[in-house]
Parts: sequence; structure tokens; C-alpha cells
Amino acid sequence: MRPADIEGIEVEVSPFIERLVGGKFDPGGDPQVAAQFNIRYSIACAIARRKFGLAELEDTAVFDPEIGALVDRVKVIVDPANKGNRGPIVLRIRSRRHGLISRRVEHVPGSDQSPLSAREAADKCRACFALGARPLTASRTDLVMDRVANLEQVADMAIFFEDVM
Repeated sequence: MRPADIEGIEVEVSPFIERLVGGKFDPGGDPQVAAQFNIRYSIACAIARRKFGLAELEDTAVFDPEIGALVDRVKVIVDPANKGNRGPIVLRIRSRRHGLISRRVEHVPGSDQSPLSAREAADKCRACFALGARPLTASRTDLVMDRVANLEQVADMAIFFEDVM
């Protein structure tokens, strides 16, 4: 589905989620923080870019006009009967080509109830290390990930970051 096909988006959340991330999207003060803590932005970004990671918190993404146009089409609806602090969340997208698409998400991906696959976790880790203040090369990222995966076998933490930085 292309952003231009979308007529409107509704996200139905608990009062807790609405208070936490349901406000108006205003990247004026601190664009990264505004993007991190706004459900309108995260949904628009996920649709436009097909992902929502650290790269989507960079100013170039936050101020992307295509994402901004979608943000304006996201309406947050509060379900007062929903007492959850994470879910469920109901997402409804009205598309010109596909009509109404609706999905109920019981648990946020990455939560204890809906853990990431090993592949998803590895991809997320690689993306994070690539965007750090001192980005790691692919081989150094693999080295850190291998060391973390085998942390129980590390006899001396003083050498844990050896050959990494």
C-alpha cells in the first residue's frame, strides 16, 4: 500500500497509551524525542518507510514531507474500557485501492508476549550499531553480537570490548 492511497488512519488505544504517545505531533523543539514518543509519527513512518527504527528518528525522516502528510491523516481514538498499558491496539486504514483494513494487535512486537525472532533482533542490533556515535563495521558488529550471545563463557569482562572499538 502506498501512502498516496491512504485516505485515513485510526488507531484505537487505551487512555494510558494516549497519554504517553497520543498527543499532536510537533517536531519543532526536539525532533528525535517528538518522533520517538508519538504514535501518529510511528504509524505514518512505518507505512511510508515500511519500518520504524533508529534511522527513522533522524531529522531527514522526521521532516520527510511524505511522512508528515500521513501523520496528518492519523486519528487517535481512546477506548476508555481498555485498561491496558501496552495493548491491545486496533489499527484501521482506509485505502482507495483496498478499502478498510483493520488489525488488532494484542501485544507490541518485542514485548515478552510477542518477542522478536532471532533474525529480527539481529537486524535491529546491526541497525543500531551502524548509527552509533562511532558506528561499528559489519565485522565488529558481528564480533560484539557473538560475544553477547556467548556471554556466559566470558571469563574476564576486561577483554569483552577488545578488538571492537
